Amino acid sequence: MNSPAIQNGGHEPRALRRIWLSLPFVFLLWRGLNTPLLLYDFWWHLKLGELILATRSIPSVDLFSFTAEGTPFIAQSWLAEIMIYVIYSSAGLPGLVVLATMILLLTLFVIHSIAARSVSDARVLAVADLFAVVALMLCSNLRTQLASFLFFAVVYLALEEFRAGRWKKLLIVPPVMALWVNIHGAFVLGLALFGFYVIFESVWPREGRRRGVAVKGAMLLAASTVATLANPWGWRIYEYVAEVSGSAAIRAYAIEWQPPRIDELEMIIAVFAPAALVILLMFLSRRRPSAVEILLVAGFLAFALLSRRNAIWFSLIAAPIVARQLGAMEWVKSLGAGTRAPSPAFRRALNGAIVVVLAVLSILFTPWVYPRLGIDAVGRSILDRKTPVKAIDFIEEKKLTGRMFHPQLYGDYIIWRLWPQQKTFIDGRIHLFPIEVADGYVRAMNGIEWEELFRQWQIRYVLLSRDEPDSQILIDEIETSARWTRIYSDERSLLFAASPDDGARFVDPARPKTTATPSR
Repeated sequence: MNSPAIQNGGHEPRALRRIWLSLPFVFLLWRGLNTPLLLYDFWWHLKLGELILATRSIPSVDLFSFTAEGTPFIAQSWLAEIMIYVIYSSAGLPGLVVLATMILLLTLFVIHSIAARSVSDARVLAVADLFAVVALMLCSNLRTQLASFLFFAVVYLALEEFRAGRWKKLLIVPPVMALWVNIHGAFVLGLALFGFYVIFESVWPREGRRRGVAVKGAMLLAASTVATLANPWGWRIYEYVAEVSGSAAIRAYAIEWQPPRIDELEMIIAVFAPAALVILLMFLSRRRPSAVEILLVAGFLAFALLSRRNAIWFSLIAAPIVARQLGAMEWVKSLGAGTRAPSPAFRRALNGAIVVVLAVLSILFTPWVYPRLGIDAVGRSILDRKTPVKAIDFIEEKKLTGRMFHPQLYGDYIIWRLWPQQKTFIDGRIHLFPIEVADGYVRAMNGIEWEELFRQWQIRYVLLSRDEPDSQILIDEIETSARWTRIYSDERSLLFAASPDDGARFVDPARPKTTATPSR
């Protein structure tokens, strides 16, 4: 154990302690239940889960787009996609929101358990939990990455136990890795964290620790690495992770893969403020952080500064360290000292009131209830407000099958709703697309050489979003072009069709029974 438990919470009444400890979990519960299903990186997973179950096979090439059709494709998250679709089939979209919330709460519980090994003060633990909660709230939308947070936390807990001399806890890691590798590519972070602990324990073992502990750790690290081969692609899974991480299109155009900027409020909350807090506590607390903690904070902070999507790992690593540092500060220890405990009757009344309030609010925030309330503050739908439901309904109803250009934002939802009737130009699987496709997409959205791009790909329809500022330039260009006609419009989206005399056969949406089909 890194440090003895800090016993500075004994003066707290049990009811008050429960309140402190429950608050972070309640906040995360409400946030998870109230998080809509976002457009990015969810819907195509749901469709792939349906396809895998229907065909009893995992696709090996891209089927969903016409710009990368036939490109070799590793569906690494196949197991998660099956689970997601099975839950959707039985509990609908609200059931998936609940699933995401449960994963978030379990992740927080594991991180809390790590901190609670060395700190007992409920207020300190609550603050440290909130440190992790903020990061989890920013990543609370359902995607396969969500499960990686839980797996990472479990591995972290086992490694902290290993560091304390309880190496048998590591026995859970190989089966976790065998599951994780079929869920999400972040499994490599689990191996990297494991390797760090084993190397540190081998080079700088704790006083009185036998060398055999490090050897057992190394053997289980090897077993965990072998366990990652329990996937349909064997060692090729590592090539896939490297390919995705090094994709030129991802690095150039995927915002979450770009470095965080200090002038953005979300990045201040997710990266820079937490980093400043951790560093400050390391200097101000009377507790001297261990070398392991210093290296973990430095390494994962550097990792967070590489791209926005990495911020969550820093917060999960740092939350238990925040608890230890904060719990050793004298002014924190003195809080509440000398206060008179409330009477038993008051505590019972307070407990009952809190339970009732939390229960009522939790019910109101469930995805089966809050959309029916009609209150903008809590949301009116479990779908992202930008979801082009009506426009996709129109395309589906009119059976429009010509190639369509659309914002990347819409791509995943198009896969879910319209495939194989429609295939995407570009979608959330950006690593699949050649860089020239991504470049052409960006130029077209900015009104540059868009007509040439549309001719190259034989685009017959253009679906654009009123919600995206980037779409406005292209909307203005198409609106003023005699070659394009607006055939659908709502408060969310616009749909344009190429004019019938554009040199190719054209499906008139007003005449859905026509036998003409657009060229492909």
